[in-house]
Amino acid sequence: MHYYCSPLFGIIHMESDFQGIETSVCDRNRLRRRSGLPLLDEEREFTRTVAVLKWNERQTAINVHMAVYLKLRQEVLHAMRSERGDNFPPNSFSHCLLIAETERRFRKYLLSIGMVDLPIPCIPSL
Repeated sequence: MHYYCSPLFGIIHMESDFQGIETSVCDRNRLRRRSGLPLLDEEREFTRTVAVLKWNERQTAINVHMAVYLKLRQEVLHAMRSERGDNFPPNSFSHCLLIAETERRFRKYLLSIGMVDLPIPCIPSL
């Protein structure tokens, strides 16, 4: 049996999803064979498709929590501006401080809801 540990839903039984992926790859190879095209490496295509599905789920999880990340960033920015002045962050070092504190608070938030396997979102400077 195949299982996948999902940051959103815990452990998921993915036997049916894996069978669907395998069927899809076999169907594409059948069409390629009829068309006279080179066949796909089934194992490689299967691995790639599973990776894409996992990545999509991870992105969905990040997007769900993006509002929290942005809220934390605004709180940190407000606190730092009240301490250092309205033009904070004036340079790249100060910007790094802002990002580091926001990420620290965001990781603390993720731990509080039981999610430890999410990457920190890449947020451009606002």
